[in-house]
This record gives sequence, structure tokens and C-alpha cells, in this order.
Amino acid sequence: MFCTTAVGLLLCLANTAALLSQPPSLLPFVTSDAVLQRHPLTGETIRLTGVIEDLTADVVELRRSGSRVERLRLQQVTQIQFIKSPDFDRGLVHLQRNELAPALAAFDQALPAEQRIWVQRELQAAAAEALLGMGRKNEVLQRVQKIVETDPATRHVGLLPLVWDSSLPQSERFPATPEGLNAGSRLLQLVTASVLLDSADYEVQAAEVLTKLRVNSRPHLQELAEAQLWRLRLLHPEQLRKIDTKLWSDRVQEFGAAIRSGPEYVLGQAFMQQHDYDSAAIHLMWPATMPTVDQRLIEDSLKAAAIALQKSGRPAEAALARQTLADRFPQK
Repeated sequence: MFCTTAVGLLLCLANTAALLSQPPSLLPFVTSDAVLQRHPLTGETIRLTGVIEDLTADVVELRRSGSRVERLRLQQVTQIQFIKSPDFDRGLVHLQRNELAPALAAFDQALPAEQRIWVQRELQAAAAEALLGMGRKNEVLQRVQKIVETDPATRHVGLLPLVWDSSLPQSERFPATPEGLNAGSRLLQLVTASVLLDSADYEVQAAEVLTKLRVNSRPHLQELAEAQLWRLRLLHPEQLRKIDTKLWSDRVQEFGAAIRSGPEYVLGQAFMQQHDYDSAAIHLMWPATMPTVDQRLIEDSLKAAAIALQKSGRPAEAALARQTLADRFPQK
């Protein structure tokens, strides 16, 4: 019943009073979700059952019984289990097989039937991952923007199609225009600035936008803007100092795993410029060894890591990196 009129409001109030006067429900608390954590001291896996009320930014809200809700930091969580619709499960299978178009179709079919807002966000993120693999980067931005509407601090900004390597061909970049630097959407500003940062005509404007985003945005967006600014030192290597890579190495450890691959790649390239090949290899291997959606970034990081390992006098490790590259990207 909708309380849209005065009479309707009175009826709603009467119904509410009647409900409150009834004895509490004797139905048992039913759980369908679980969160797996690793104990910080023993390393033992702990399974917490309950109902996931929300998954926002870096926090999982788990209702374990009645009205008691626990807020768990996502970095403490190793796995989240919940009942998915058949379409959602089917999409994930397609995505794992790199069958991107069927995966996208399945995720979109799952959206109307899903009632929980946080699951809708995870579906949109999965759809964005499929779109990124298909090269439909404009649509990736739209999906992430949709997620941000209900979770402004979302970790899923890590899906944005940012440029991390200036050698990335224009055909593989987001179709940015200079107008995007002044857009109302901070997401579009960030993506556009990343594309235009290595343009001689727009470098200064792009850097100014990134500097503003570094100060006036949500944490994950701030971190991405900050790491994009590190690229300026790669574009002007005479300005790169030892203290820069030291500070960045400390700073990147504070970034969430969902947004860390691009910054790690930039840091690895900075160490390459300083001929610190051991450190370069460590950072360049990050995108390939941790969950990374951007397949081009994984490919580029493996190529650069193999070179760094070879130059550091580690031919066996370099060969392993090249073999990993061949296995993961056999068409190359």
C-alpha cells in the first residue's frame, strides 16, 4: 500500500500500529551469504555466515543475526560467497573462457532480476570487464559511472580505461577529446587527462586536471590521479629523482588491489629509467600476478618485466616471464 494520500497515510499508520502490536516473528534467521577472512596472526581461514547487507568501497556489511551488522574491511576478506542468479553464473563462466559477448549478454539479462543494489553494482562491474576486453571503452566509462551513482567511493574505478603507457596506440585508447577535461563527470575528466597527458598540446591542461582530482575527489579516484601524475616524470626523465621512486614505492602499498596494477606498472618503468632492474621487475610483475582486468597492461608488464630480469642478470626468471607471456597471449 502506498501512502500517497491523507487517507492512505492514516491506513498505513493503522497497519503499522497493528503490526507493532503483534508478537515478534518466530521465523529463524536465514543466511545465504558468507565472507571468508584470513586470521592476521595464524593465517587460518575464518568463515563468517550471514546476510551481506552492502558492499561499498572497501567495506563489507554483514548481518550475522537479527539487527547486528559487522563492518569488515575488504582487504581482510579473501572471498565473498552469495547466491547468484543463473544468468550471473552463466556470465561468469563465459567471462572466464574469454567469451566476452555472451558474458555481457548474460550479465545484462541478470540485472533486472537482481534486487540487491550491491549485487547490481557487481554485475555492472562484470559487464564493464567484458566491455573492456571487447575494446568498447566508452561503454566501460558509462558502466562505472552507473556504479558510482550508488557507491561514490567504489573500488570499481579501477576498471576505468586509463592510459598507463605512453606507447599505447591511439586506436586502443579511450576516444577522448579536449572537452572532456572540463566535463561535469570527474570520471570522464580522469580518463581524458590520462589519454591527453602525453600530448604536447594538452599536457599542461591534463596535468592541471589531475592535480585538482588528486585533491578534490574520493580516495580511489585521488590515488589514480596521483599515479597518473607520476607519468610526467617518465615523460620528462631528467626530472625523475631517486627520492621519487622511493616515495612512490611506499605510497603504492597504501593503494587498494583493485586500482594498483596501473600505478605499479608506472613505478616499474620509473625504476627501469633509473637502471634499478631488480626493483623494476618486482613492480612490473604485479599486474600479471594479481587480479588485473586490463589485458593489454598485463601483456606490456610481462614484456617489460622480462627485459628487466634479463638486464638484472636473471636469465632463468626472464625466460619464465617470456614463457608466461607466450602462454597467456599465444596469438602474439
